[in-house]
Amino acid sequence: MDRRDFLQKTLVGAAVAAAAPWNLLARPYPQGEGLGKPGESNPLRLSFQENTAPGETLAERLDYMEAHGVTGFEPGGKNLSARVGELKQALRGRNISVSAICAGFSGFILSEQPEVRAEFDRTMREIIAAAGELGSTGVIMVPAFNHQVPVMPRRVIIWLNSCASWVTMPASRVRL
Repeated sequence: MDRRDFLQKTLVGAAVAAAAPWNLLARPYPQGEGLGKPGESNPLRLSFQENTAPGETLAERLDYMEAHGVTGFEPGGKNLSARVGELKQALRGRNISVSAICAGFSGFILSEQPEVRAEFDRTMREIIAAAGELGSTGVIMVPAFNHQVPVMPRRVIIWLNSCASWVTMPASRVRL
């Protein structure tokens, strides 16, 4: 996308937002759907990544989070399947649950090299299975980082279609 394209699309988006009725933009869900009912308060739910809270140990970090009203926890995905028991034990009896898993996969979904894509697929499947065991809402997956040269973004859709059968495991979710 060049600068002219960017500016045109941005201006069109701004015009649509300016012309839309204010209550259409202010309400993300249709009437009666979403986190609460009209007129009810919906508390802000905060989530911290694993190493955001101060503390030397996981227990100390979780204590800090609980003391400050943080109810969501985002552990890293690297070696997550080996940590499921540890994390379940650490969260037992707390008002904190796993809200998402932060990356931790190997490989690169948009790589031109099949073996690199296969490594992504293998590690992401492990992470999603562990996320389901932990009751996580999902996994944070960034398709490409700054140093990676992607191929067509269509590759992400192909991968999601290929994993449709195992994503339907109990407690597993994919959200885009």
